[in-house]
Amino acid sequence: GDFVQIRNAKIKIKVIQFIPDFYVLDVENPISKSKDLNNPAALIEIDEEGKEKLKIWIFTNYPDLYLKTGDKFSFQLISFTKI
Repeated sequence: GDFVQIRNAKIKIKVIQFIPDFYVLDVENPISKSKDLNNPAALIEIDEEGKEKLKIWIFTNYPDLYLKTGDKFSFQLISFTKI
C-alpha cells in the first residue's frame, strides 16, 4: 500500500505484509499456520523525515512485542478489517 501520514507526527507508515496466524520457522520468512486470525501480525515500514526507513512487525496478541524506534513512538496492531 501507500504511506499514510500520522496526524501530529512527522512520520508516515505503510503496511507491507499481513499474516493472519503468524508463525516463524525461518526468521527471514515468517508464514501463516492457517487462514484463521489466531495470531495476527503486520509488517510495517516507518518513514521518519530525514531518517532511514525502518521495518518492524507488530502483533495484536502481543502489543508490547515490537522493535523500538527510539522513545518517541510505539506501534500496536489494534484493529483491522477482513476483506
